[in-house]
Order: sequence, then C-alpha cells, then structure tokens
Amino acid sequence: MPSEASLKSQQGLEAFIPYWFETVSYAYETGDLGMITSITGSDCALCDAVFDDIKSWTVDGRWIAGGGLQVTKIEKRYEETTSGGYAPYIFFSQEPLFYYSNGALKGESDGIAEPTLWIPEIQYQNGGWQMIDLARPEGARE
Repeated sequence: MPSEASLKSQQGLEAFIPYWFETVSYAYETGDLGMITSITGSDCALCDAVFDDIKSWTVDGRWIAGGGLQVTKIEKRYEETTSGGYAPYIFFSQEPLFYYSNGALKGESDGIAEPTLWIPEIQYQNGGWQMIDLARPEGARE
C-alpha cells in the first residue's frame, strides 16, 4: 500500500482509492483475495458480489483475464459523513473480462468502457482506510 494511503487526510484518501481498485484488479488476475479483503469492510454488498465472482472463476482450471479497473477522477471532497466515513464522488472504468475454463473461453463481460460515477463509503480505521461500501448514485446515467 502506498505510504500516503496511511494518512488520515485528503492526500491519504486520494492515495487509497486508486490502490483499492488496483488491488481488485490484482484479484481478478490472480484469484488472490487476501489483500483486497483486508482493506474492505465486511458489509459491502457489491464488493462481496465481485469477490464471489472472482472466487467462483479462479478454481478447478478456471481463470479470468482482463477486468482491470482504472480510477479516472476523484472529486476533492474531504468531509466526514454522519457515519464517520468519507464519500467522494469517483469515476472509474473497467476493461472487458474474459472467463476461461480448461483453456477455452467460456464467457465474457463488457466491463465499463466509459468512466462512470460511483460513490464509495470509506472509513479510516486502525491507522488505515477501508472501503465500506460502493454504489452507483440513484438515477445516475451509464
């Protein structure tokens, strides 16, 4: 993790967000969820769905190619929410995903070609940041 990401500051928050998405990308490529789950809260439903997808496709001769995530913009908002977290607007995109089993392509997903708006809930706990939740704002366009 970048050293800046340990700071409880705007700089730390801005360092943590791309790191979190890079760590999800790493999990897609390797099936290793250890790093990402250590910096993700246990109640993030979308995160759990992504992690379950990774778990189910990285066993028994199966793997995922692609799926890299890239944060393209972070709104500079370092204001604490009523729940004690931070919720800056972010935009990210995702490369297409390709699902393989025993060397053959079994399916694919388009990913997210154009950067789209999401709102994370991120909290600073025990000397570091954690992704608590990640959601699309109601009514947000693709």
